[in-house]
Order: sequence, then C-alpha cells, then structure tokens
Amino acid sequence: MIQLFLRLITLITVFCLCLIWLVLGASKMLVMPNNQIVFTATINTPDMHIYLMDIARRIIYDMNDEGILGYEPAWSPDGQQIAFVGAGAKGFTIYNRDLGSSITHELINNPGGVYSPTWSPDGQLMSYVTIGSGRLSKVMLTDLQSGTTRQITDTLYQNDSHPTWSPDNRYIAFVTNTDTFGKSDIDILELQTGRVHPMFRTEENQYFPRWSPDGRYIAYISQGYNVGIYVWDVQQSKPFMLYNNLAQKGALDWSPDGRYIIYADFISYNHSGIFRLDTAQCLDSNQLCYPQLITSTNGLFTNPRYRPHTS
Repeated sequence: MIQLFLRLITLITVFCLCLIWLVLGASKMLVMPNNQIVFTATINTPDMHIYLMDIARRIIYDMNDEGILGYEPAWSPDGQQIAFVGAGAKGFTIYNRDLGSSITHELINNPGGVYSPTWSPDGQLMSYVTIGSGRLSKVMLTDLQSGTTRQITDTLYQNDSHPTWSPDNRYIAFVTNTDTFGKSDIDILELQTGRVHPMFRTEENQYFPRWSPDGRYIAYISQGYNVGIYVWDVQQSKPFMLYNNLAQKGALDWSPDGRYIIYADFISYNHSGIFRLDTAQCLDSNQLCYPQLITSTNGLFTNPRYRPHTS
C-alpha cells in the first residue's frame, strides 16, 4: 500500500514538472504584449551593455551573449530585429541583429558618427542622427533596401536630434536647438513636402519626443523649474503633465497598446532604474501618474524600448 502511494506521488511530481517545463517553453516562444523591453545599462560591469527583460517574470538577459554590444537599441516594427549603435572599425556604426538567425551585420556608417536609430513603422526606412559640417547634428534618412541616404533636416546653425516617427509613416518629430543659448524645442517634419512646423513653443526646454502608437499623443520631457514627463495632444493641440519629479533626462517609450510609458530615472546618486507610468489611467482621471519601478537590479539604466507586439 505504501509502495503504491509512493509511486502515485512520484507520477504526480513528474507530471507537474513536465507541465512546468511545457509552460516555460511556451512562454519563451510567445511574445506577450507590454511584457518585453530592451535597454542599455551597467549591471555587474562598468561597461554599458544592452539587456532584454521579461517584465512579468523580472528576468534580465545580457544581449552581449548574443553578439550585441553597444547602446541605443531600437526594435524593428516586427519585433524580430534590434538595431543598435556600436563602435566599429569605421567609428560609431549602426548595426542590426536578427534574433531569428542570430546574425549581426553593419547597417549604416557615417564618418561623423551615427546615433539614435529609429525604424519607420513600415520597416523600409531608418532615421538617425549624424554629425555634419560645423559639428552640428542633423537627422538623416536611409532606405534600407537601396541604401539611398538623404538629410531631412537643414536648420541653419542648429542641432537636430532624437527623431521619432508618427505611426502613419508621414511625419517625424525631432528636437532642435532654436537659439544660440542651446534652448531645445520639438519640431515636426512632414516627409512628403519637407515642411517643418513647431509642435508648440514654451519657455521650457523640450527633449526626447516619442509618438504614441495611435498617433494621438507625443510624449516628451520638459525642463523648466522642474523636469517632468508630458504628452502633447495632437488633436487638441495642448500639453498634459504626467509626472513632474524627474532626476534624469532620457528616452521615453510607449507600450504597444499605448497604455504605459517607460523611462529611466535615478533612485540614488549612483543607481537608477526603469519606471513605468500608467498613462491611460492618468489621462482618463486627469491626475498625475505614480511611477512604478519595474527593475530591481543595481546599475545605471537608459534608453528603454518596448518590444512591438505582432500577432
């Protein structure tokens, strides 16, 4: 009787272990919406590495083990490739890593260096920043099939940076220095006509624009007396404050469903983390957001990016 009971317990244990392995295996293959992000950080190393994080399970994976060593990661629209900036033989270069084939290749190089890569929503083009004549930064556009490259911002005596695409592929918002004192504002470029118009002007500096997935909002950082996260309502042409106590200025990103905004911020003088705002709830209730810390590892974090969700 005891032997039968022990055999039954053993069979149940084996079944449960098999079920756990099956669930874990399926979860690795399934990309859940709003769950995976990449970012740049120093974790257990003084060097900046790119990491992939499963938010639900709080698992962080060093992409250096996959041949990705650099910073400013950017997802392709299908979520299967990561473009990033790395140091190559020709200087700073944009590389592309195909996660399916595990192949990394050089994508874009420029003698002046390249920064802030961003895929177009249709995956055919890439915008980025390079340093041109006069040591001024300009936004460039490269056709990833033909390799054709053109400069798309030409603001005289000004730096242009941090491009972000509208989801309909028609516009690029970017940061520009609008006077000799380095004041930063956000302009919007219509790609078909080349016309540029200001998002809006304020006495405060504006940085790091990021278009929402539905195209209604542009999230950005505003620096005046305080540093805060705002959204510009494209339909109503007015800003809304989400959070007003930032210690670190850096890139923002929206979750694929437009509910959350993630960003990096300091926790102490030598330690930061990735935070998440429930933007949809804040806008619905017309209240400031309360940030949720989603990383628990010591280090310095920057440039978080949500993995796009495709069915």
